Amino acid sequence: MRYSSTGGDDAGRLPSEALRRGLAADGGLYVPNALPRLEAGGKVAHLPTEAARFLAPFFEGDPLSASLEDICQEAFDFPCPRLPLESGDDCLELFHGPTAAFKDFGARFVAACSARMPRREEEGTGPRTVIVATSGDTGGAVAAAFADQPQHQVFVLYPEGRVSPRQEQQLTCWPRGVRAFAVAGAFDDCQRVVKEAFARPELRASWNLTSANSINIGRLLPQAAYMWFAARRRQAETGQPLRPIIPTGNLGHGLAAVWARAVGAPIGDVTLALNANRAVLDALESGQAASREVVPTLANAMDVAVPSNLERLQHLFPTREELARSVDAESVADADIETCIRQAEDRWGFIPCPHTACALVARDRRGPASRTIVATAHAAKFDTIVEPLVSRAVEVPPALGALLSRPRIKQRIAATLDGLEAAVMDPELGRVEEPGISAAS
Repeated sequence: MRYSSTGGDDAGRLPSEALRRGLAADGGLYVPNALPRLEAGGKVAHLPTEAARFLAPFFEGDPLSASLEDICQEAFDFPCPRLPLESGDDCLELFHGPTAAFKDFGARFVAACSARMPRREEEGTGPRTVIVATSGDTGGAVAAAFADQPQHQVFVLYPEGRVSPRQEQQLTCWPRGVRAFAVAGAFDDCQRVVKEAFARPELRASWNLTSANSINIGRLLPQAAYMWFAARRRQAETGQPLRPIIPTGNLGHGLAAVWARAVGAPIGDVTLALNANRAVLDALESGQAASREVVPTLANAMDVAVPSNLERLQHLFPTREELARSVDAESVADADIETCIRQAEDRWGFIPCPHTACALVARDRRGPASRTIVATAHAAKFDTIVEPLVSRAVEVPPALGALLSRPRIKQRIAATLDGLEAAVMDPELGRVEEPGISAAS
């Protein structure tokens, strides 16, 4: 399998090359030259086994292919249970990993692959630098996945003041190997700085840059793999295809479901649940995502003006008509998110995070039809939003609780590549140390 850039000038890369590079040399995003086809019949195996089967053709001919089963065993080592709701609907819980968010799957897969990739001569002996922009959950998952790998260092860029306190704790609590940069701007500013760093050849070389954002093909492929597994399991248990409603920020998760469907997974219509940032709806209606300012919302991890993976989706479906047939979308206001969180425990027996609440609202608008709500994060990560609405404390998962008491270290920077370079060169520039937060805070 070979991968080429959506920009058209960087073609024929092996998957490990595309994964290591993160962003294509022409500024585009890597996509498979052709999506393979798999038969979805037969007995459903455990998630790591299903993932390895799904991913095998995507890594055909690559040095990592021989290690793919071990990589999947390492990355997919926590469950994704299916919680039945009423009227044939259900909820796919993807937040049982070490940082209580679905990003753990992709981050651990990228880390497991990167640890097995041989060093190139031009890399020298210094560590590889994993640079990641995050609107909340990605950075924590990447930090946790790479924290114990001495051959890597991680630069996490996040919009200061636009993530929850517990999300920020997960970004800044690492004693070594992870540096957190609090950017004076929005997520899109963080993402722009990351792309500018990749576009500078001297930085790319001197920092040995790679990425773990959903711009990296290594993040998308494992997400498509567990969508394959979830679809096969649902069909085996209910006789129905997976019809996911997916909370969507940078569109990686939604794209992964579309790819899995194209490969042969029993997936029906794919609905994207947006917050007030509606670039995807603009694209579905007009063919182009209008230029808009980011709207801060309760579902902050989805506060993205223009999703990077819209480029990949439009590469697969270049006309507006094709795009509109591939997915549909609902935009959900904060008031509806609040109402959903207040009522969810009485209705369904669980408390959703604000992002999962967007999917639940979209489900209510469309009515029950054997749909699957994709639950992307644990509500405890958003305690300052959720707990006042439900009038009680939300139990903290043990893995998350273990991180909360650690001290926090961050560097405040301007939303520019120059600001990042200066902070990398001087670890004391803009440095802030703070105590950790307790699980009860």
